[in-house]
Parts: sequence; structure tokens; C-alpha cells
Amino acid sequence: MTEPARDCAGCGNPLPAGRSVCPRCGLLQPASAAPTSGASTPISGTPTVVAPRTVRPLGTAQISGASGGAAASAPAAPESGGKPPRRRRGRRVLLALVAILVCVGVAAGVFVFLDRRDQGSKAADTFSSAAGSGTEATVRGYCADPRVLPSSAGVVAFTPGNPAVAFTRIPRPASSTDLPPERVIKVSPPPSARIELGLAKSLPLVSLAMCFDQTSSKPTGGTCDYELTNPDQVGERVTAKLLQTTYDVQIIELQTGKTVTSGTIATKTDACPQLAYTGGDGVSNALTDQEVLAWADQHDVATPGN
Repeated sequence: MTEPARDCAGCGNPLPAGRSVCPRCGLLQPASAAPTSGASTPISGTPTVVAPRTVRPLGTAQISGASGGAAASAPAAPESGGKPPRRRRGRRVLLALVAILVCVGVAAGVFVFLDRRDQGSKAADTFSSAAGSGTEATVRGYCADPRVLPSSAGVVAFTPGNPAVAFTRIPRPASSTDLPPERVIKVSPPPSARIELGLAKSLPLVSLAMCFDQTSSKPTGGTCDYELTNPDQVGERVTAKLLQTTYDVQIIELQTGKTVTSGTIATKTDACPQLAYTGGDGVSNALTDQEVLAWADQHDVATPGN
């Protein structure tokens, strides 16, 4: 026998034949009385109405209740203490990754800072080693401040007639591309010679300082042609005046501050310097070791009046 048509007890939507769950609101319908022969018997009592429940779709799948069964529903929310939803868990993982990256960045910054500080410390040590300390530093800076040095300063005494050794820094003109070189020179007795050991190892022998003071730099009438090497001027040619630079020279006894010999020396003018800065008034040759040694031979500290 065909089941009579019914309406949903919750929303009033017509129910399909054979369905006990409303496809619209998901309400489980009260069971209907089985039909009997003859006149239908009214159902006594009040039918039980089940409150409608919301069915939430999962993805794109459609949820429907089985005939005679309960309505399908979305997965229940986790109870207190259960695993958090995936979205919240992903957010926590993201925050953890950000925190790790921040820590790594801070650690890297600290490492770079310490490395730079260590490099700065090494550079300072190198500079300090180059400048020397104590007696070595005093001798190296003597020409900038000539004065009497007591025996406690650690310098040896100069004795005329005995072998004499001087420390000097050979000057460079403004157009030079080199820094003034340091030299330790045996200035007496002739011939003068350069000592290759350097100041630190030759210090027990050094009793004199050879000091230079530039007094003039004048045009010679000659010119020098150069090809520029600046990145924005490569290949351009320029002409510069050739200058002659003159220096006063003194050889001074370290312990007493007395000048034992003096004179002048000038740069050569028969050739142009191979490399030079051309932005000034002109270019000048630099003094060579051979020129300084020749000057010392002509001004022997052991010969009075030289």
C-alpha cells in the first residue's frame, strides 16, 4: 500500500515518499502509524517533534540521510583537551618557523659583529706592530719631534769615528703614488749602505735619525705627458709640468738632539716619473735609495764640517 504524502514537522516542506529525514532542514520525522483495513484510526497523543539540526557540507560533497536512519552531520568539534583544528595548528607552526628564523638572524648578526670586532682587533694589533712600541716608536717618530732622549729611552749613544747607523723615512712629493719608505742606513764610515733587517731588528745599532724637510717645489720648464687611468677618463691624455722638489736634510744624534751634519738634496729633472697624480701643480720625481746613500757619503758624520 502506498504511504500517504506527508509534510515536514519542522519546516513544512513536503517529504519525498519513503523518506524519514527532511532534505531541507534535516529533521528526523516522527514515525507514522501503520495503516489498517477499514477506516484509519487517529493517532492518539501528541507527536514528538525533533529540533532541526544544521548539516554542514564537507568540501563539495552533498550530505544526505539514509532512509529510516538519522541525519548526517558535520564532524563534531573536538572536546576540550583534543587536537586543535588544522588551521590553528598551521598558524602555530608558522609562528614557530618565524621565531626560529629570527633567532638564526640574531645569531648571525652576533657572529658578524664578533668577527668584525676580531678583525678590527687584528688590524689594530697589526698597526701597533707596524708602529712599534717603546724605543722603536720613539725612533720612528723622532723627526716629527726632535729632542733630547735620555739613556732610559733605550737608544744607543753616537760616538764619532765609530760605525754609525741612522733611521730615516725617505719623503715622497705630493704627486707620488707611493708612501714614504722606511730605511735603516749605515752612514759612517763610507760607503753608506742600506741595512735590510729593518728598524725592529736593527734598533740596538741605531744612534742617529736622518730627517727631511721639503723647502720648495719649482717648475723646471719641462713637461710630462700621461695617459689617464681613472675609470671615467681611461685613455685620455694630459700634460703636466715637471717640478724639482728640494729638501733640507739633517742627521741628528738621538741621545743629545744635536745635528751632526746637514745639507740639501733635490730630485732629478732629467726624466719624468712613470706614475704620478696629475691633479696638482705638476709632477715631481721621488728621491731614490741610491741618491740618499750618495748624499750620506758626501756628508760623512765622522768628518767635521760635512
